[in-house]
Amino acid sequence: MYAFSFSFWIFLSKILGSIHNGAFAGSGSLTSIVVSSDNAIFDSRENCNAIIETASNTLICGCVNTTIPSSVTMIGDFAFFEIRLTTLTIPISIISIGNSAFSYCENLRWVIIPNSVTSIGEYAFTGCSGLTSISVSSGNPVYDSRENCNAIIETASNTIIFGCVTTTIPNSVTSIGDYAFSYYSDLTTLTIPNSVTSIGNYAFYNCSGMTSLTLPNSVTSIGDYAFSFCSGLTTLTIPNSVISIGEWAFSFCSGLTTLTIGNSLTSISKAAFYYCRNLTTLSIGNSVTTIGNFAFEECNSLSSLTIPSSVTAIGSYAFKGGSNLTEINCLGATAPELWGYSFYNVDNTIPVNIPCGSLASYQPEWSYSFSNFNEILSTYTLDVYSSDDAMGSASITTLPNCDDNTAVIEATANDGYHFDHWSDGSTANPYTVQLTDNTTLIAYFSSNTGIEDIDNSGILVYAKNHQIHIDAAIGETVSVYTIDGRTLAALPKATEHVTIPVTVAGVYLVKIGNYPARKVVVTW
Repeated sequence: MYAFSFSFWIFLSKILGSIHNGAFAGSGSLTSIVVSSDNAIFDSRENCNAIIETASNTLICGCVNTTIPSSVTMIGDFAFFEIRLTTLTIPISIISIGNSAFSYCENLRWVIIPNSVTSIGEYAFTGCSGLTSISVSSGNPVYDSRENCNAIIETASNTIIFGCVTTTIPNSVTSIGDYAFSYYSDLTTLTIPNSVTSIGNYAFYNCSGMTSLTLPNSVTSIGDYAFSFCSGLTTLTIPNSVISIGEWAFSFCSGLTTLTIGNSLTSISKAAFYYCRNLTTLSIGNSVTTIGNFAFEECNSLSSLTIPSSVTAIGSYAFKGGSNLTEINCLGATAPELWGYSFYNVDNTIPVNIPCGSLASYQPEWSYSFSNFNEILSTYTLDVYSSDDAMGSASITTLPNCDDNTAVIEATANDGYHFDHWSDGSTANPYTVQLTDNTTLIAYFSSNTGIEDIDNSGILVYAKNHQIHIDAAIGETVSVYTIDGRTLAALPKATEHVTIPVTVAGVYLVKIGNYPARKVVVTW
């Protein structure tokens, strides 16, 4: 297959009657191809610098200097595989582009798919990491590049099949296809709209420059190897909408430090987070029942591990290499089944904290891996989560214990939002909870819309929990008026934080010192 990898020109005589697909694949520097004019099977019509199968009008091998004749109707499998093309015009005679036709043409800068093309094979543009512009001509019945998105979209399925570093995903797209963005090391960030429900196999494989990823609540499935080798990612939240993560999906994300897995996923697949060597913070959702083989192998920066009560089985080598683990908290009263060497190379003397009265379950099942069991965790379960992952997250910072069944939980707002209240009405944050039964608490957040910074002075005015809050107005006079001019409150000298209760939702005016009056909206 690679016999001609270092050739710069090829001449095919008239006696050659058979060439396999990909025969010259990988001949990156090939500049000239000529087929003898008396060859009965192949030709290089119009001095095209390519091999064309005459009967089918299929270009089966091209080179750096190929010009595709307008009589050619198909570009064959591997035709330009690893060729160092920079530009190529695809004529309107082309109806089909074969599998891997342009794979790993790393110097290719732009592609225009004419409206005649109705079939694009698998991996056709995979690894074309230099692409900055992709478009489909209007009127194509199968593909489009709607909203100047710089991508090829399969119209009927609303699936992006190939993108590039400048792609903007339209909010009508529902799927990101297999290999759609793989090997784009210069892709640093990409907004995935909340119309997307599935991300395909290898979709972002080896996008090593990607530093930011937000998965919307619409995504339900993530394919095998989808984000493998995305070594630039540091923080990842799997939203509650995700019910399926493929094997090796986030493996070798070596820069990942914080991982939160939502509350809908039931199984963490084989090697899903393998070799995430800098992972220090891990939160596993309370819907997970199975942690697969090799799932967190070589995640050797973890110092603490909490296994929710929902987990019933932990796969072979799931946490192998967790050499920095100093404690494990198991929240289930029944010990999860270990499939073999689940904690291989983990110190067997570290404390394994388990619920009160559960030692009889853990000792026979886990005694081959650990020797230090502590019955210190409350038998009550505590589940916390956010009402909207886009607004913020919630976590247990101190687990409930056997003595007084108290726990500490905390809500963390994302940029543009602030914590509002817990589902039991409490506004404390962090919040100390005393359990009397199995408990679920939800953190609610609000948008920062309406928060105002007074003339860049650092004074903040905002509404929260049926109150008007004024921060950092120390020493200033404060007056609050209803929209019809009635005085609600008047303070001669503000402190660091001023809270003014409001009994009716509406618009209020806040006057601070000599600064202009500002509006604040209080909702119920």
